[in-house]
Amino acid sequence: MTTVELHDHNDCKEIHIHGHSGYSEPGSDIVCAGISALAESFTILASYLEEEGRVEIWKLQQDSGVLDLTVYDPDHVTDEAFRMLKCGLYEIQKKFFENLTVTG
Repeated sequence: MTTVELHDHNDCKEIHIHGHSGYSEPGSDIVCAGISALAESFTILASYLEEEGRVEIWKLQQDSGVLDLTVYDPDHVTDEAFRMLKCGLYEIQKKFFENLTVTG
């Protein structure tokens, strides 16, 4: 089971992802692939924006089955991307509720 916690604290966005979905074998798990694609896209965007001086990444931890990311975004340039991440994860949860729990 993968658990995702999303927090939007006005100027800060937090993403906490832990665990493996267990839907299929590692390397062919479409649930993990979907979660990873959405989360990695947001993380890459935050990295580009940090290079441009538009956001600050306060915390980034990536390990197998773990993503903890905190982005300071006083100008709200990540708002729509965060919304897309959230919507995408909730859509995956609708179809694979035994493998993914999303809060926030």
